[in-house]
Amino acid sequence: MASERETALGAVVAQTPAEPPPLEKAISEASSLAEQTKQLQLTHAHAIAMRNADLGWFGRIFGAEPQAAIVIAFIVVACGLIAAGGLWWVAYKNGSNSAFWSGEAHIALGAVTTALGYVFGRGSKDTPPKA
Repeated sequence: MASERETALGAVVAQTPAEPPPLEKAISEASSLAEQTKQLQLTHAHAIAMRNADLGWFGRIFGAEPQAAIVIAFIVVACGLIAAGGLWWVAYKNGSNSAFWSGEAHIALGAVTTALGYVFGRGSKDTPPKA
């Protein structure tokens, strides 16, 4: 009567190593995987092309519809602050006509505050009211 150890050893020794899959099967699986990958790539390329066509040149520069207004308002704020600073510098350097240039700087700041009011007003409109 054989011991359990000899039985287990006999089972391990008696097993034959698993044969690798036939070459045709491996090629078929690889080809199927490559076709799935190519189809996925074409689907994503089509989605990107549709997104770019939907955005247009304006959307590519300023972003999609929800972000475009905020980006444009930021550009207005940045340009307005730069313009106001430049106009105040001109008013400082041009002592005889400084009231005119200072007034123009205040007009530029008016555009800045309007754009900031739009940004903060839009933010409060987008959030639902608290009950």
